[in-house]
Amino acid sequence: MTLTPFKLVSFLALSSISVAQVFTPPPARNQAAAPQNQAVTQNQSQNQQSPFGQEIPLLDPSAESIKIGGFTIPIGDNRIVRARFEKYLNQPAEISEESDLYREKVKGILDGLSPSSRVSLDPVDAYRLLNEAADYSGDGGRCESLSFAIYSARQSHSNSKSLRRYNDVLDEQASRLQKDIDWSVKHDKPAPLDGKQTSNADRDRGRDSKKETAGVGRSSEITQGKKRRLEEIQILRKANSVKSEASRVTSKAQYQYNMVQLFAERRFMHVLLASRFYHKIWTDGDSALRLKKNSEILKGMERSLGISPTVSMLDNLSSEALRDTEKAIAGFHYLLDQKELHQASRRLMEAFMIGEFLEPLSTLPLIEKRKVQRYSSRLFELYDVMNARDYTKAKALVEELKELATDFPSAKADSAITAYTLQSDLSVERAKSLMLRGSEDRAAEEIRKATETWPTNPKLNEIRDLMSQGNEIVRAQNDFDRLLGEQNFREIFNRRAEFIVAAKGDSERERAFNEIMTNVSEIDFSLKAAQQFVNAGNPYAAWEQLSVVREKFPEDSKLGREIEKLTAEVASFTQTLNNAKDFEERTPIQMGSALSLYYKAKHIYPQSKYASEGIDRLIKKVLPR
Repeated sequence: MTLTPFKLVSFLALSSISVAQVFTPPPARNQAAAPQNQAVTQNQSQNQQSPFGQEIPLLDPSAESIKIGGFTIPIGDNRIVRARFEKYLNQPAEISEESDLYREKVKGILDGLSPSSRVSLDPVDAYRLLNEAADYSGDGGRCESLSFAIYSARQSHSNSKSLRRYNDVLDEQASRLQKDIDWSVKHDKPAPLDGKQTSNADRDRGRDSKKETAGVGRSSEITQGKKRRLEEIQILRKANSVKSEASRVTSKAQYQYNMVQLFAERRFMHVLLASRFYHKIWTDGDSALRLKKNSEILKGMERSLGISPTVSMLDNLSSEALRDTEKAIAGFHYLLDQKELHQASRRLMEAFMIGEFLEPLSTLPLIEKRKVQRYSSRLFELYDVMNARDYTKAKALVEELKELATDFPSAKADSAITAYTLQSDLSVERAKSLMLRGSEDRAAEEIRKATETWPTNPKLNEIRDLMSQGNEIVRAQNDFDRLLGEQNFREIFNRRAEFIVAAKGDSERERAFNEIMTNVSEIDFSLKAAQQFVNAGNPYAAWEQLSVVREKFPEDSKLGREIEKLTAEVASFTQTLNNAKDFEERTPIQMGSALSLYYKAKHIYPQSKYASEGIDRLIKKVLPR
């Protein structure tokens, strides 16, 4: 509850202003008896959850995959991705004549081989440009790898054509053989079966018949050879057809595997290049991916997309990845202009996760990336520090991040730091109290809780110091008695958690302790009330309120320091009151001067209690009733 000045004045007016001390010692003091050990039950449930990823607005990739058009791509170990992202943030932009020429060649290939292009590019010229682009060091050897894949596919394509031409030759040969065989079957005559001799004419005809029969025999053997050759040609032709089809399928599968590998590596521009060349090499319209059945990558694609993947699908997904990257970079520039560095960093991370090797990221100026690098390095450090539960350093990092990014969402981090540090501090205080009572086992449990919650808690050193002492209760009692003898009541109040145990069970110490707690609390309440007057721009009221309390507790050092600070601000007012009081107390009394000075003080501060009381006293003396 906030105290208004009226409530504060009313409270102080009701308070006694008689001169007193924070503690008034008794006439005689007996030796205090040893306090009794008392068990105090303190229950507190702790939820020792790791702050890892809960309180920090993470820039760190929390998943090991990204989705593009519904397809999930694994990106590997987060630590490696994080290291690559930090490396990227420190790399200069790829802006040079060589890089511009490289991108121009890649764009020329894509445009020239695109089905929608008005000016088509010959595949041979496109292949030449691809080999020239492979000379660029920033390409990472992907164009060269793609060039080898295209060369192998063309070689396989050429071998298949050669086998088909060979089969054509075989077909021609088989056709001729078949014609010869058909002719032989039609014109050959069978040999005589009786073998008898007849007349000379018959013998002459027999000689001719023998000649004819011998010719027919030889013709039959030739025909059989041709038939065997025809069978060989048919077998060879089928083998060539199988070999040609196998070569075509194998080369297509190898080429598609290369495309899938480029896609998995997020080399989306190279996937587009491979897709354009694919449709120039294979014009059969078959674009189904020939991946190994039940392979993980095939099952992953089918599970993500719901259908069997195709080359055209890889092309579309790569184009979508390029568009998503361009949109993310556009958002990054806008947020950076708005000085919203946290969201800008997230957009850049998203763009990097999708299109690490695409042009929008490679051409990003280093000066913009360095802003993100400074912020992300602090954010990653906060991520690690919170995981290590070093809340002292975490608090400093949160403040630094607030300065770097106006949109840094610090609410959860601040709440976590406050909650965990308070939890640890309370455990430390309970441990100290239990140690003073002699409950070492329960104190050890509280120390364990405090250490698990905040291992670097500076207050744990107090436990270490406390444990190194002998009889802590006796030490606390001795300190209490010493401070009481020195009238250092403020120190007793500051160490009240320690001395409450030392005073327990001893009537003299308990009475002294309770009186000190009551009076110092009253002083502190007055100090807070006076501070409200100062904040409201009324140091005169603050000074008067503290002066009233000072009359009651003149020995409190903190109260004295605060009054001294205020005295410098209200010097003219206090000097006027002192002079008025001096004239009032002179013999004979200087009535006019005193009254004039009191009115002057009231003019400086119209609500002055001291000035009003002085005027009333003097008026009563001048005009007695």
